[in-house]
Amino acid sequence: MVKEHEISEEMLNLFKQVAKDYCSKFGLTDWDVRISHLKRNTGDMATLTYAHAARAANIDIDIAYDVDEDEVHMSALHEVLHLVLTDMREAYSQYLDADVVERERERFESVEHAAINRIINAFKGGRNDK
Repeated sequence: MVKEHEISEEMLNLFKQVAKDYCSKFGLTDWDVRISHLKRNTGDMATLTYAHAARAANIDIDIAYDVDEDEVHMSALHEVLHLVLTDMREAYSQYLDADVVERERERFESVEHAAINRIINAFKGGRNDK
């Protein structure tokens, strides 16, 4: 039985399949991507962590979300796009002092999210809703 405000098993399975499909479409076959749903009340429906050199990534799904299919598709796409952009992030990070990277992390993440949101809007047919 699904508790109030908890993602259903059906939506979890859909997220896993959609994320896997997007990884394939974006050519991320050299990455080992795992999807788990172990976290609760993180503030985000899903989060990506990765080890770039190992080409290993994990997408954690916050089970405290009650979502529909469209939200699952867009969240999976969002996290996979973060993974698509990791090579670029790692490339510019290696040329910057670690203090600069840490100090500017919020700005880098803001720019990355803006790019991801533009791509997602294109996938949605140009709609600007979130």
